[in-house]
Amino acid sequence: MQDTLPTARPNPLPAWVPQAVAHYLAHTERGCSIRELARKHAFHPSTILRQVRRYEARRDDPLIDAALTALSLAAHGHQKARTKETNDMTFVQRKGGAPSEGLSKERIDQEAKRILLR
Repeated sequence: MQDTLPTARPNPLPAWVPQAVAHYLAHTERGCSIRELARKHAFHPSTILRQVRRYEARRDDPLIDAALTALSLAAHGHQKARTKETNDMTFVQRKGGAPSEGLSKERIDQEAKRILLR
């Protein structure tokens, strides 16, 4: 039985890009599986997985995120939708006025004693 790997695509990334970044972008942007990348580059799948997780965690840094996005755009000419839901927050005004209107000084003292005794 012959192992059927997809035909190797030429690497569109610059030569200075670390191999781990290339693996991360191949997995996330092109959809290559971890095992496929491991077979193609003669690594253990856990090594590729560790590299992918490392760069996924680094995307929290805006500079790293911008660099990876730019590399992906330069290499593949498109950007996958990586947008978060950015719905505006809304404020709902409760009927009946401010929440502190029904609280008297005596009620606050009573509740404070109950809570602070715990």
